[in-house]
Amino acid sequence: MTAPAISFYNVATNLAVTAVDDPAERLVLATGTALTADNLNPMDFGTVDITSGPAKSIVKMVFGKITNWNSNTTVTDFRLYLPASGFGFDQTDSHIYAVSLNFDDTTGTQDNQALYVQNATYNDYDDAGESFIVPDGEPSAQNVWAADDTDSIIEGSDDVIALAFYLNIAASETTGTYLGDTTNYEARLALRLSYS
Repeated sequence: MTAPAISFYNVATNLAVTAVDDPAERLVLATGTALTADNLNPMDFGTVDITSGPAKSIVKMVFGKITNWNSNTTVTDFRLYLPASGFGFDQTDSHIYAVSLNFDDTTGTQDNQALYVQNATYNDYDDAGESFIVPDGEPSAQNVWAADDTDSIIEGSDDVIALAFYLNIAASETTGTYLGDTTNYEARLALRLSYS
C-alpha cells in the first residue's frame, strides 16, 4: 500500500482562536507553498542573538495536512524526531522544542500538548511544561497529536497536525545559518506515522 502524502505549511501565530478552532478552518490555512527539505522553503526562525548569553527564538506554527490519502483511510502514531545528523548544533544545550497544539479541548489530554495561544512566545508553551525537546532518533511512542486532541486523523473527518516550535540556543553555539542538509549546519526534522 502506498503511503499517504503529508505536507507542512507555515501558519501565522497571530490568528485569533476563533480563526483556528474548527478543523475546516485549519485545513484552509494549511495551503500555499509547503515547507521543503531542500532549502527552498524552510521554516525560518530568523536570527537568534546569543551575544549576551543563551537565547530562544520566536515561535513558529506549522500545520501538517494529508494532501493525498493514496487509498488509505487512517493515519496515526505520529512521532516527531531529528533524523541522524538532523541538527548541526555542536552545543548540548542547543535544542529545538516542539509542542502539539490543541484547539478543541479546554485542557488537552495528551502529553506534549498545549492549547493554542495567539501571538505566543516560548514562555506560553515552556512555562506550561508541555513543550519537549525534539529527540535525536525516532522515539519509542507517539509524541505529537492531531489538532482535535486525538491520536489519529481519519479520512472524511480530516484535521491537521498542529505544532509550535522554538529554538533554545546556547551562548557558545557555532554561529551561522542552519538550513536543511548544509554540512555542519543541518536543520531537519522527521515525522513518522502509521497508516491503513
